[in-house]
Amino acid sequence: VAMVEKSNPELIPYLSTCKSPQMMLGAVIKNYFAQESGKNPADITNVSVMPCVRKQGEADREWFNTSGQGRDVDHVMTTAELGKIFVERGIKLNELPESEFDCLCGEGTGGAVLFGTTGGVMEAALRTVYEAVTGEPMGRIVLEEARGLDGLKEAKLTIKPGEKSPFKMFEGKDGEGITLNIAVANGLGNAKKLIKSLQDGSAKYDFIEV
Repeated sequence: VAMVEKSNPELIPYLSTCKSPQMMLGAVIKNYFAQESGKNPADITNVSVMPCVRKQGEADREWFNTSGQGRDVDHVMTTAELGKIFVERGIKLNELPESEFDCLCGEGTGGAVLFGTTGGVMEAALRTVYEAVTGEPMGRIVLEEARGLDGLKEAKLTIKPGEKSPFKMFEGKDGEGITLNIAVANGLGNAKKLIKSLQDGSAKYDFIEV
């Protein structure tokens, strides 16, 4: 988002309106979880551990205060910073006993698990749309390396409405459904290359995840 805002503001209308998983969970913790547990959102300190330093700037945005009681995500620590703490304190993860994660907000879904992997946000969203339109579960999307673009994987997904589906706009001109061109770019450097290929017309995609 920050890259598009600074370098390609003309693409802002094409960005997803969904928050990142980090900020979605932050809002859930400071609102739903606070209410269910009888806690004041101001008394909850929410710390995220993320692989990207950009997540720290994201949490700083002033509108991510959905409870009106302070930031949805109070602190963001990178995985490198957490690893440094482990080393400094002599914590060896491979020697710790295994345990389940704390279940703060009820049951999870397979789509939620996908969110944490490269291309997972896109796959979780498409899986939901595919099943709603076709009435059938979607198999795994097989991403292949895009020709001429390192760090980019692409795939095609055809969606055809089921007999009782109300989503007739997915029938396409020939009634055989529509085919979506989807892509996943790994890293901002590859994202910039992808944007250039879209601008010069050498690539065309319906759904992109960076």
